Amino acid sequence: MANQLDNYPTEVPNDIAYTKDAEKTEAQEFIQDRLAFTRKVLGIVSFQLLVSMGMCVCASYFENFGYYCQQWWMVLISVVSLIFAVIPLYILRTKVPVNYILLMVMTMCEAMLFCSLTAMMTTESVLLSCGVLAVTVSTLFAGALICPSIAKLLIMLVVAAVVGCVVQMCMLIYLFKALWLS
Repeated sequence: MANQLDNYPTEVPNDIAYTKDAEKTEAQEFIQDRLAFTRKVLGIVSFQLLVSMGMCVCASYFENFGYYCQQWWMVLISVVSLIFAVIPLYILRTKVPVNYILLMVMTMCEAMLFCSLTAMMTTESVLLSCGVLAVTVSTLFAGALICPSIAKLLIMLVVAAVVGCVVQMCMLIYLFKALWLS
């Protein structure tokens, strides 16, 4: 038993070393908190975009749903509901279960407004736009998950935005080329 106790240090570390370690730990905790916050925000935004894209594709693919979304009274109900969802969302933004519910209501109202626009478009163009948006957001989300520091995260976000723009330009060139040849 005495041999095992000999392996432990007998001195208390000095205050300077302890302070440096404590500062380093606080800095690491701050970085981890910021990355967790970024991941949470990107997860919420990804869910909102997924709901909006799904509803927009449905509005352009299913004629009855698209016709329903284009009615003036439906657009008016969406706008009024959006206004009445944003005001309490601003007031109750720190109340955890309620703010997520209001955010979902706001997302559905915005998606209905987007549906009124995309119902007039072809399904291919809506899917193309959704694909470009999905690539951009997934690249941003992957960058936030992989990146260990804030500086590298910002660099990855800029790279993701450039990749999204390049993909969108390629898709637009492909779309115009297909329209020109037909």
